[in-house]
Amino acid sequence: MWFEAMIMLLVYILYIILMYFNPRISKWAIAKVDEFREKHGVLIKHENVDLIHEKSMEGSYKSTAVSDYHESSFVGNSRENSLEGNKRENEETKDNSSDDEEYESPFEIPKSLWKRTLWLMFLPVSTLMHLSIPDCRKTTSISCGKMKIEWRRLYILTFVLSVCWIAGLSYVMVWMITVIGDTWEIPDTVMGLTFLAAGTSIPDALSSLFVARNGYGDMAISNSIGSNIFDILLCLGLPWLLKTTIPSDGNSSPSTITVSSKSLIFTAIALAASVIFIVGSIAINGWKLDIKYGLLCVLVYALFMSFSILYELNIFVDINPAMCPRD
Repeated sequence: MWFEAMIMLLVYILYIILMYFNPRISKWAIAKVDEFREKHGVLIKHENVDLIHEKSMEGSYKSTAVSDYHESSFVGNSRENSLEGNKRENEETKDNSSDDEEYESPFEIPKSLWKRTLWLMFLPVSTLMHLSIPDCRKTTSISCGKMKIEWRRLYILTFVLSVCWIAGLSYVMVWMITVIGDTWEIPDTVMGLTFLAAGTSIPDALSSLFVARNGYGDMAISNSIGSNIFDILLCLGLPWLLKTTIPSDGNSSPSTITVSSKSLIFTAIALAASVIFIVGSIAINGWKLDIKYGLLCVLVYALFMSFSILYELNIFVDINPAMCPRD
């Protein structure tokens, strides 16, 4: 019903408000905890380490540390050393990010065979993007009559057109996945759990990969959790609200949405448990993101997908109706 979708949107608005006031709330909570501990004679030792990454002698990344309250062997014992080290690393990250933002022509042929193959595969898409989206990384300007407009000032237009492209490609992807699932007689819920979920989460995975390599472990974790909150509350709640409030198909009354999957409770419980698992496993791993934690996450994801698919295919319990026979 419409009020259920409205509740989801209101919860998302409340989430945004809490995130906006999160520094103040965190500061107040830490002050109250410190006051409580001092009153009961508990020794307090805070060591707020921002995002740190440890490099080997060759410059490769070993692990990415998340903000914590524990001592780190490569940070030092004083907060001053931590702040100085973070400042130097932030400067290095800015220099690296400025180098990464240099404009590169999509028509420049790479040298290696593998990169040249990938370049040839994505050349049609790159050409469409190059012709339809202004590249705000360019340092030059364009002439529009007597006016000269710098490419860097067109970042808002670049953002809007990029969102339009993402929306169009997402529509085509959902359409193709629906057709493929119907052709192979695969339930829609299984296609949504596998191919559709993977396709929509690849941008999130790549962004988390890039920020983790630059030492921003907190941002990578926040992205994984925040993107799911955005998808569930807004990306699901807003279309749900529009569908249930706007009359369609010539009917004067709004329509309702029926969810055919009866294993939704299991999926929702697993989603809530995954958040607890992320926080708990990072704490057990010493607030660091390393290869052991990555392998553990992949293993847990494989187990979750296996059980979810088996539930949707009625292997354990007969919960979903059989697909209609094809002529």
